[in-house]
Amino acid sequence: MRAILSPIMMKTRKRFATQRRALKEKKTRPQPYTARPTPAVEHIATGPASPPAYYFNSYQQPFRISILVLQRNAFPCEYNQVKCANGLQCVYNSKFCDGVKHCADGSDEDGEVCKAYVCPEWKRKCADGQQCVDEPYSWCDGNVDCKDKSDEDPGFCRDYSCSDYKQKCSNGLQCISQYSVCDGHEDCTDKSDEDPDFCRARECDSDKVKCDDGIQCIYKSDVCNKYTHCNDKSDEDENMCKARICEPYETKCADNYQCLNIDKVCNGYTNCNDESDEDAVACKEYQCPSGRVKCADGIECVRIDRICDGREHCRDDSDEDKVKCKDYECPAGFVKCKDGLQCIRAFTMCTGNVLGPGSECKDGSDNDTDHCSAYECPVYFAKCPNGHQCVHQSMICSGEQMCDGESEDEEQFCKTRSCGDIMSKCDNGYQCVLDFKTCDGVADCADSSDEDPDLCVE
Repeated sequence: MRAILSPIMMKTRKRFATQRRALKEKKTRPQPYTARPTPAVEHIATGPASPPAYYFNSYQQPFRISILVLQRNAFPCEYNQVKCANGLQCVYNSKFCDGVKHCADGSDEDGEVCKAYVCPEWKRKCADGQQCVDEPYSWCDGNVDCKDKSDEDPGFCRDYSCSDYKQKCSNGLQCISQYSVCDGHEDCTDKSDEDPDFCRARECDSDKVKCDDGIQCIYKSDVCNKYTHCNDKSDEDENMCKARICEPYETKCADNYQCLNIDKVCNGYTNCNDESDEDAVACKEYQCPSGRVKCADGIECVRIDRICDGREHCRDDSDEDKVKCKDYECPAGFVKCKDGLQCIRAFTMCTGNVLGPGSECKDGSDNDTDHCSAYECPVYFAKCPNGHQCVHQSMICSGEQMCDGESEDEEQFCKTRSCGDIMSKCDNGYQCVLDFKTCDGVADCADSSDEDPDLCVE
């Protein structure tokens, strides 16, 4: 399936293609292929040295330059991990320089290493340069996360822009979720999110309603559920609840008090306080909503995507009946395992170790070489050069070694493979990057050709 490109994107692609062809005529032969390494602390080198193009940390002391080289060695880490200095342990990028020691030797929190470490894109460095903290969730939220307290520094927070779905408190120092405003609980340290005058004038979100006091907003699903949420207790007024009309996607429980989402009726779990939603007689006559089917007992409704998925969801286990599953046709987006008894999502079939170790299929066929060699990858996925592994087209030939096997095989494969409609090939000849990442100020190509000044000139 070819992506539909806008005229602007087409024009941009043509301009990049023309500029790339002109640049390649000036350049030497492609650089040798090097898969982007998994960061791993290998050794400390002394004396003058040239740091690698990426994933390096360096610091200078009198008469000595120490370079911490991060590269793959005999004990490889996963692509999203970093190796500790002892070479015996891997920690996730998200836990490197996060203020907590995860390496047994403490090297993941070494002050000089962390000063040079580049935080993952979803984190931000504290002012001391030694700690990475989640952004936007942990910055200017009223809770100190940086050891130097810079994430809650008043001068910084006054100028800090809250992320989407958050808003500033009146003091300008704190960002809180917009869903926490006028909810009856004070989240701002200055209490401005629950100011009565402000809340009376404010409209509730579409999935909430106002309590009788006109101040507090609560979720519609919390009205008339036998639990008080309004501070004035108006959400559980008996007369109001019995006269209340449920939403189109809801139904009343037998007590005529509580409204319940129809997806929760006869699903094997009691949700009505009077338990009428799981009454056996009523469920026998109940027609399951779209996307659900009855179990063999005629009482319980289960989701279609849970039929023959290798796990029992019906109380009578009829959703995993082997005879019925053999003849069962998997829903759209799912495929059968080799034994014909189990349906799994198509994008998890034959992925190798890309989605992590282990098998989705109980018979192991989703990682079986012979079965996967004959398997046709789903839309937006491509076969690796090994012929039995499917990888998303944006991940294959991306500079990371995503395919199982030798990197040299992937190199030759990527040199001859087209990057498709929404990606462009780097000058090194083996790596593809998404078009919107070209000339965005961040080098994605191993040779940095996607940020070549001659290419990116307006």
